[in-house]
Amino acid sequence: MLIWIPLLVVAAVVGYLKRENLHYFYDSRLWATIAMAWIFIMLSGQMWNHIRGPPFSHRNHQTGQVGYFSGTSQYQFIAETYIIMLLYAVLSIGMVLMGDKFKVFEEMGIQKCK
Repeated sequence: MLIWIPLLVVAAVVGYLKRENLHYFYDSRLWATIAMAWIFIMLSGQMWNHIRGPPFSHRNHQTGQVGYFSGTSQYQFIAETYIIMLLYAVLSIGMVLMGDKFKVFEEMGIQKCK
């Protein structure tokens, strides 16, 4: 709770100082980026990590190997969360880029295969 107070104060000060230049609040790409980041964080299990406090990874004491993925579906390491978040981000960015490329092809007049 205490971390939110300084963040709100900083946001209020920046908003007051930049009150004539608030066009960035109306930028749809900014809000889309914030929404996608929030979705990646929640889908990857970061909130579960915050609640449960798991270790970053696991070291097998017999072999010395480091494991980043848990063997069960009831547990998750922090490293696994970051890997899953990165995979979701890469797949989503790839889908957006493919959609943008399709718009470019449409503007150029290239027809789809029938």
